[in-house]
Amino acid sequence: MSEFESDYAMALQSVLDKNLATAACTFYYLNEADPHTQKLLCTALALFNDVIIRLASRAGIPLIDLRMVCNQPADYANPIEPSSQGARKIAAAILGLIADADFSRSQTQVFLR
Repeated sequence: MSEFESDYAMALQSVLDKNLATAACTFYYLNEADPHTQKLLCTALALFNDVIIRLASRAGIPLIDLRMVCNQPADYANPIEPSSQGARKIAAAILGLIADADFSRSQTQVFLR
């Protein structure tokens, strides 16, 4: 996990150095039919999402939590890809962030719609 954190921190800093409006997003959960496998996958993704949330918070940039956006089975076309419904929800969250985020503040805001 430290390699992911290091790589993500370097990539994020590279973007932040350009002084452009920047936001981050978590990984959405997968949509695995087997409940045991789904629980294992969500647990593993939590490690990556924790890194993303911590680094976004440290940088004071807005965050879209895709786990909360794609939160229904119909949001997925298959176990790993959003359906058209899920894609619409992701697009709405991005548009909501663009419309409502205050990029001049150095405080993380979380966008879910």
